[in-house]
Amino acid sequence: LSRLDMLLPLFHHNVCDLHLSGHVIHTGKSSMEVVVKVELLGGKEETVLLGRFSMVCRDAFTQKARPRYSIWVPIWNHIFIMRKTTHKERRGILALRSLDRVSPSKEEAGELHQLYLNYGENSKRNYHTERVWMEDTSLENCILMFPQERNVHSKILGDYFQLGFTTATLFGHHVRFLSLDGLSFSNSVPIGSILRLRSKVALTAFSEKYPALVHTIVEANIVDLATGKELTTNDFKFTWCDDDGEPLARRVVPKTYQDAMEWIEAKRAVDTGDEIRRIKELKAKLINKDPSL
Repeated sequence: LSRLDMLLPLFHHNVCDLHLSGHVIHTGKSSMEVVVKVELLGGKEETVLLGRFSMVCRDAFTQKARPRYSIWVPIWNHIFIMRKTTHKERRGILALRSLDRVSPSKEEAGELHQLYLNYGENSKRNYHTERVWMEDTSLENCILMFPQERNVHSKILGDYFQLGFTTATLFGHHVRFLSLDGLSFSNSVPIGSILRLRSKVALTAFSEKYPALVHTIVEANIVDLATGKELTTNDFKFTWCDDDGEPLARRVVPKTYQDAMEWIEAKRAVDTGDEIRRIKELKAKLINKDPSL
């Protein structure tokens, strides 16, 4: 799962029939990229949820990549061909911008330094905002993996959503799900293993639309009982929001260089979500022929 964005909140007054649809938008040699949409039906149709999935075909016996069928596109459909190229280029750009490979940009370094000036340990600004070190927001949970929780492959998929929500709620009080900004599967979780979940708040912010934005990171490790070593299995990144109320009076501040890099990654994820929602609102205005455009 690459991204999952909640574009429209579901409350008791707007819950109605939903339409679920999906289609393949990109194919590789043994991989594909799929978009799934959840839309409201009846009257004004609106997109509620937008998800992007990346899938890899594997041979059931060798566990290696298996070639898959390509999408057949008429030669005149240049729009689809351009879109396919765009997806490939986008993944390449994201890989080149990874903080594991390159340093932050000049703008990102400036934003991080401004955060230090406003909320650093020796800062005398923003007296009305509580500074919270990132390491002080962490929560941890250990779970024994029982066989009744297994999937069709006899592996376990832990409930990382609950810990992410709990961490954000304890920090920002009333929040709801806004987006799943990243998810990585590194290793499987076998039955009988001990799963150690760690979460923390990596970024807090507010905007005109959301008085509170909380970005949390959840890391899942399995513990080797013989050696005590841990192996990372999954990494989840969530963004939560509050739709009304006062702006968040607490600000998470990184204390170490590792925390600073996680803060920048969280800032990138929140900015990406803002851009997706901005495009969705602009598209809605164009459809409704807003005279202000």
